[in-house]
Amino acid sequence: MRKTSLIWVAVSLALGLAAAFANAEKAEHTGTFCQLDPEAGFEGDGSNYCAPTAVSNGLIYLATARGLTDLVDGTGHKAQIALIKSLAEHMDTDPEIGTN
Repeated sequence: MRKTSLIWVAVSLALGLAAAFANAEKAEHTGTFCQLDPEAGFEGDGSNYCAPTAVSNGLIYLATARGLTDLVDGTGHKAQIALIKSLAEHMDTDPEIGTN
């Protein structure tokens, strides 16, 4: 193997490892709240709460990973349930048909 090829392999490996670690850090901060969480008590068992739940997961990420803590009242489980309920109200989420 030529020296140049070996250098490119090493650089590619280093970049791949850096990307993997960056993704792991991102995953650590990304909200993973499940809309079907029975503790949340969403109407219809939460089956149509996907939009407010997804938005809340994004807001939790911004609060924890980017320090934008003013976006939410807290990042714990109960705080996220309250956030989802508030978002659902503002987004006019219907427990039967979801969010338009």
